[in-house]
This record gives sequence, C-alpha cells and structure tokens, in this order.
Amino acid sequence: MTLPRPLSVARGVVWGLRARRRVVRALDDARAGRIEVPDSGSIRPAGIRGVRLVLRARRASCLVDALVRQRWHAAHGSRLGLVIGVTPLWAGFSAHAWLEGDPPWSGAGFTELAWRPAPSGEN
Repeated sequence: MTLPRPLSVARGVVWGLRARRRVVRALDDARAGRIEVPDSGSIRPAGIRGVRLVLRARRASCLVDALVRQRWHAAHGSRLGLVIGVTPLWAGFSAHAWLEGDPPWSGAGFTELAWRPAPSGEN
C-alpha cells in the first residue's frame, strides 16, 4: 500500500473546505439553480482523502457530502450519479443521499426516490 503524497491530501483539504462552503450556500439559497465549486482537476486523485477528512470533520450532511464528492469525481473522470432514498413512514421516515458506486451498505434500507446525474467534468 502506498501512502498518498501529503501535498495532495492538503490540497484536497483546502478544496474540500471551499467546495463544502459553496454547496452549503447553494442549498441554503432556494433560488440556486446550479452549484458552483472550485475546479479540482489539477489535484491528484489522492486528494480525495483530504476531501473526506473535511466532510467528516465538519459533519457534512449526507446530501452535502454526496454533492461535494460527486463534483470531485466528475472532475477526475468518474461520473457518479447522486441517489436520494427514503424509508417508509411506518418504519420511521428517514431520507439519505449517497453516490452510485458507494459501498452497498450506504443505501441499505432506503428506497430510491430520486437520482441526479453527475455534472460534466466542469462544475
């Protein structure tokens, strides 16, 4: 197992902080039709570790987490759809968001309600 380069992880942290802030602001603004995030394509793929660290440390909601990661992956050539699922009312209604390709347990117990395609490589 090779360790990621610290600079890539650090750049991922910086990108993750900026992207998370922009996604949260866009979701808070009911008029936002498009979520703009900084370009991450120049950061090595190992930077995703920094992005995940930020999302976990800042306790991002599942929707914010999925939207930020979806944009990261799109900029790195993986177009992953965003899935939103719900549980039935009789089971105690709950909603959750995850990306296609996340581990199977990510959406376990949720019925898919909506699917959002990945953005193009640009924001």
